[in-house]
Amino acid sequence: MLSYPQIGDFILLTHTLNRLKKVAKSIQTEGLPGYLHRLYDRGEYRRIWRKVRKAHLLQDLEVKLSNYRLALPKRNAGIKEELILYGTHEPFSTNLYQHYLKPGDLIFDVGTNLGYYIMVADQTLKGQCEVHGFEPDPEIFQLAQINSNQFRARVILNPYAVTDNNGMVSFYSSMIPNWGTIVPRDCLMLMDAVTVKGIRLDQYAGNLDLSPTVLRMDIEGGELFALRGSVGILPSLRFIFMELHCLFLEPHELEELFAILSAAGFDRAAWINRYYDWPWSNQKAQARSLLYGDLTKLACFAYRREYTTLSAFIFKKCHTMR
Repeated sequence: MLSYPQIGDFILLTHTLNRLKKVAKSIQTEGLPGYLHRLYDRGEYRRIWRKVRKAHLLQDLEVKLSNYRLALPKRNAGIKEELILYGTHEPFSTNLYQHYLKPGDLIFDVGTNLGYYIMVADQTLKGQCEVHGFEPDPEIFQLAQINSNQFRARVILNPYAVTDNNGMVSFYSSMIPNWGTIVPRDCLMLMDAVTVKGIRLDQYAGNLDLSPTVLRMDIEGGELFALRGSVGILPSLRFIFMELHCLFLEPHELEELFAILSAAGFDRAAWINRYYDWPWSNQKAQARSLLYGDLTKLACFAYRREYTTLSAFIFKKCHTMR
């Protein structure tokens, strides 16, 4: 039987081989100049250079961000690396989220992870909000609890996986601490599976007599399951901030997802290419990837998979997007 470090090495090797295959395919499709230009916009070389210079910091288990101190996991990648090296995570999405929040918002935060976006809401609204967070990764949930103690907002954290039924489900943690999921895929560098409680958001809200105004969701391909279980709260929402994994969802799944949103009155959206939403990415490339349109345009965009993963802000008619 493989030991834990050996399992990690195997996952990393598999991931590296898959990445090399994708690189070869990209060069074949785009040509070498096109591929190199895209890499320049993504800015991976900036990340590598800073990571080399500050490698010693990646062992830290805490980072100071403005007036907050966030406890960090031992896994040295993903959101931890971003926060330590650059002090932010998904900077373009963060700025948009801050723009759309309003004092008094009741936020359901699905895929809370370390509590970064709860911190963003707390800072933006000066504590004038209430957040119900959902994070099924046992280690990460404990860190979120630690981090939430310093927030001024009222924060209720739940160690649950949000899905379309109430019952026990398998949750897969990842070597990248913000890539855990209930929908396993090899590219997510998954490790251990744990059994956790799955819940429907509409039943959770009904039990507590809550009418959330904002739904934020980043759950690595579990978006459709979560939306199925959120039908009862969609009428009260002002907007949804969702990381939509177009490559993970089949066309019929995307069709169902957008049908749920349309039936609830959502009809407009702003979206960006998650590929460029890194602290080290070219800011002009980030801005170029921001698009606006109606829900039908977003749906067509997702079907074509023009962005494999996108950060989508989805609204009803009464809300101003810009």
